[in-house]
Amino acid sequence: MTSGGITYTWPNEASGRNDFIAMAGQTIAANAPVGAATLGLLGAATNAPPTTGSTGQLTLHYTDGSTSTVTIGFSDWTLDAGTNEPIAGNTTVVTTPYRTTGNGGKQMVNTYVFATTVSIDAGKQVASLTLPVTSAGTADLFAIGYRN
Repeated sequence: MTSGGITYTWPNEASGRNDFIAMAGQTIAANAPVGAATLGLLGAATNAPPTTGSTGQLTLHYTDGSTSTVTIGFSDWTLDAGTNEPIAGNTTVVTTPYRTTGNGGKQMVNTYVFATTVSIDAGKQVASLTLPVTSAGTADLFAIGYRN
């Protein structure tokens, strides 16, 4: 899928397996192409405050050994049963008419996945990311992508 000129590849996991990373301070490989100017993250939060979402500090580690840190956040995946708007910086990328429950059933409530973007320091290449420990709720990361 594409949002804001950034292409994301949804994880290809078998049914019943996690297709996301619960952001909790892990460092992950970035696989950033040379010349990328923008990092995009695709995700959603659960049990997050409706007006602030689930936020925290994302650290970009560059191939030259330097770092930069920025606050990112994701809105709650149901937008409080559709009564709220996405938080600032979030773009709705996917909307489904239901969410799957823990026992495999369906709860009929609109469910969303959001994109947010971060500028990459000019002339640098991202080597890895340290994901945030979020402020409230749980923020889940589905995919990352880049734009020149």
